[in-house]
Amino acid sequence: TTGRILEERREYARGQETITLGINNVLGSLIDNLTGREVESAKKISTPPPFNLKLIQGHGFIELRWSGSADYYIILHSTNGVYYSVLENSYTGNTYRHTNLEIGSQHWYKVIAVKNGITSSVAGPIMGYAKDTTPPSPPTGLSANSIETGVIINLNPNSEIDWDGFEIHLSTQSNFTPDGNTLIVRAKSTRFDIKGLVPNTTYYVKAIAYDLSGNKSLPSQEISFTTPTPSKIYTTYASMFSTNSTSYQTIEESRFIYNSNVLGIYTVWQVVFRCDNFGTTIYAQLWNESDGTEVAVLEYPMLSPPPYQDVATTPWVTREIPVTLQNGRVYVTRLRSSTTTATAYLTKSIIRYV
Repeated sequence: TTGRILEERREYARGQETITLGINNVLGSLIDNLTGREVESAKKISTPPPFNLKLIQGHGFIELRWSGSADYYIILHSTNGVYYSVLENSYTGNTYRHTNLEIGSQHWYKVIAVKNGITSSVAGPIMGYAKDTTPPSPPTGLSANSIETGVIINLNPNSEIDWDGFEIHLSTQSNFTPDGNTLIVRAKSTRFDIKGLVPNTTYYVKAIAYDLSGNKSLPSQEISFTTPTPSKIYTTYASMFSTNSTSYQTIEESRFIYNSNVLGIYTVWQVVFRCDNFGTTIYAQLWNESDGTEVAVLEYPMLSPPPYQDVATTPWVTREIPVTLQNGRVYVTRLRSSTTTATAYLTKSIIRYV
């Protein structure tokens, strides 16, 4: 054993020296006892390795998480599971995110704890891919606010750190299954303004969340809305007005005082106009006469070449835009041409609410 030592005994016989090597059991037992206590003491001051080591895979990143208490940790990394290099040599947290990785690439990790200058045994290896295979949770907070020929969809944002957007699906059939035919819009937003729907029609809505890795959630709960019947015209100018001036000319008959009591979800300004010369742009302006400010401008570039010879052969063009009006203010429509060699015509200026 470790502490059993040899004791030398000398004997003399017939004028010759005889040497006998024996074992001193008492001293050996004492040293064994001391050495054993030193080993137990070393075990008590050793550093335990990290435990519960796990990883979270994401789009271009891998996040390591572990439990344990240490002064700091050494994180080792490998791209083949054989050769490792030091990724961090004095990391003080229990969560580490390895970023800027090639999408779908494979990685191995080991973690070592260090406390009071003493290193632990290795935790790991653990392997993962720099991609996410877990779908987002289904969307919540889905609501629909219908307008005349459309709807405003709102949702709560998803909590996943790699959430990348929503798909909005519409159908005129309840309990529908979302697919490519029902997909209306796909974007990273929590509000969607959808237009071009049929008035006085019931639609059903479902939303699907997706993340950076392309994973899709289950559909949200289905909700429904009904588009209203076509709105009433608030004010109309219907007599044809013409000008070849390059500065705005006021259409006196279009003047009106806005009354917010008839306001719907929003107000739309619409004009119907044309011009008689190729290469000309005409401009209609909605003017706040009370405050002397411009509300909106609608324009029409006459890009089509002849045979347009006069106003009777040029097409009428309709343009419209949502506008915000103030109660009690006076509004008027004004018209101008981009050149004095062409005449601009306007036959309708309509304010309607939806």
